[in-house]
Amino acid sequence: MVRGNIALMNIPRSLALLATLIVAIAPCRADKDVAVNQLPRPVLKAVLARYPAGHIYKAEWDSEGFYEIKVQQGFSHHLLHVGRKGKVFKDEPD
Repeated sequence: MVRGNIALMNIPRSLALLATLIVAIAPCRADKDVAVNQLPRPVLKAVLARYPAGHIYKAEWDSEGFYEIKVQQGFSHHLLHVGRKGKVFKDEPD
């Protein structure tokens, strides 16, 4: 019976350690703004193929390994996730 109580006493300490790790790691995963003229050519081609009259108004490099591109075409806004080689992973209204 004592063994079960000891395990319960360590839960708050474990949760505190987990919270500390999350707070320490979270800032490391920040996205980095990228100028549109600095985007790789395959990324630009992929975006313009989907939205030929579109205007890229925001571009970021995501720490998960893709570019996050925000495009406006007419009155619609779109969010795209595009890999370095131009593969579109996600395209949704923004």
